Amino acid sequence: MLHRHFISLVQIALAAMASQTLPVLALPDDAEKPFEANSDSGDAEVFLNEGLVIYRGPASDPTWVRQGSLLITGTEIRIKRVDGVVQTATAIGTPARFQQQPALDQEIMHVSGNTIHFDNAAQTLTIDEAAEFSQGDSNMKAHHIDYDLKTRHLNATRGPGEPVRSILQATPRTP
Repeated sequence: MLHRHFISLVQIALAAMASQTLPVLALPDDAEKPFEANSDSGDAEVFLNEGLVIYRGPASDPTWVRQGSLLITGTEIRIKRVDGVVQTATAIGTPARFQQQPALDQEIMHVSGNTIHFDNAAQTLTIDEAAEFSQGDSNMKAHHIDYDLKTRHLNATRGPGEPVRSILQATPRTP
């Protein structure tokens, strides 16, 4: 009986979570899309008083959250809400992944690293350990990357014995 009650509470919390949006700078209709979470081979833990939901899944079948073009995957994803608004999303994995199409005229942005932290209020991504950022033919690899979604400013930091590597494709000149 207690187990069924717990499952019902988890389902209610997940339904409440699903109704919230992650208003990232992205495709115009992303924020209107439903928020979906899935942990086929894992579990979910809900802390109702803290506004925290933790999804876990094995590396062979990582858990994911999606809203429109936004997709976050990892072996653990922590979603923190305050007053019904998603404040942060943190994904852990080897690697964890984040992708989104920022605008109709821009290619999909792909991010990976052992830890990816999305701060909704600040509109920033922080990628740690084996950090990679790519969009189109351009990419950056470093130990740590900070990315501002509003200004599209990227700051990469090397780790001990790790260089910062990048490929920035040139735009062809028109005659």
